[in-house]
Amino acid sequence: VAQLKKAKRDSEQKVDELEEELEEVTCQVSSLQSAKTKWEMEAGSLRAQLTHDNDAKEEEISTLRDTLNKRINSLQDQLEEEYTTSKTALKQKRELERRLADVQDSSVGEEEIRRVKKQLAKVKALYRESQSQLESRQSSSVNKSQLNNLKAQVYFTPVFKVL
Repeated sequence: VAQLKKAKRDSEQKVDELEEELEEVTCQVSSLQSAKTKWEMEAGSLRAQLTHDNDAKEEEISTLRDTLNKRINSLQDQLEEEYTTSKTALKQKRELERRLADVQDSSVGEEEIRRVKKQLAKVKALYRESQSQLESRQSSSVNKSQLNNLKAQVYFTPVFKVL
């Protein structure tokens, strides 16, 4: 009987120890589950923030690309317009020089010669002015090859490769 009572006490003590251990493990599991939930919520918040930041960067890049394309097109149009003006002035100059040579060859009066020379001087001045404007534009702005290079750089910059 004493042995049975001792065995019973040992068993009850072991049950108490196991219940305490079970309670500790239950607390640990509960703590781990709450930590897991917290981490999942933080991960979701970070994902949302990253998505928002990415969308903002994409919008910024798109705006920058559009602005640069408009500037490139504007510069190209300006360059073409100046080229056309210069070409027209050169044609007028040649025409007036030809007319002057014709007038000088023929026996036209002095008044006609002065009038043609005056027109020629105006055209020459216009031509020189357009040439100087064209040269200053070319030296101070971007020429066609530089425009093409700039356009290529816009589309192949590392910022655009990230997306």
